[in-house]
Amino acid sequence: MTMSSPLFCQQHVWVRPQGDTAILGMTAFAQDGVGDIIMVVLPTEGTLLSKGQVLVAGDCMDAYFELNTPISGQIVVAHEEINDDPELISRDPVSEGWLVEMLISDRREFEELLDEAAYAEYIVGRSLQADIKWVRRDSLLWE
Repeated sequence: MTMSSPLFCQQHVWVRPQGDTAILGMTAFAQDGVGDIIMVVLPTEGTLLSKGQVLVAGDCMDAYFELNTPISGQIVVAHEEINDDPELISRDPVSEGWLVEMLISDRREFEELLDEAAYAEYIVGRSLQADIKWVRRDSLLWE
């Protein structure tokens, strides 16, 4: 594995380490499962997130969904273009459709992530419904 190789979590977020930071995004499997994304809510720059907290919330026509961060850290860049054009995620979830850049707090959390082959094996026969939190449209996020 090189430092730029993406890693994956079972909640369908990819992580691409880059020195002291990492780029995070939604996997193609997750994007295919949620369908057309019409809106996303990203954390603001400077936000501190612990592993397991909500990284992004999105609206996919039928419901809102939440993806949790697989690593802890501070948001240094939120991909603001996603707010204006959430279709970037649909068109290219692993490149143009990245979500945030995060300053890494604990490199040991990377030990729990999957490489591409292990993730590909994990998603065989998987239902996205079991792995992503779906919330009612009237829920408030980040209160």
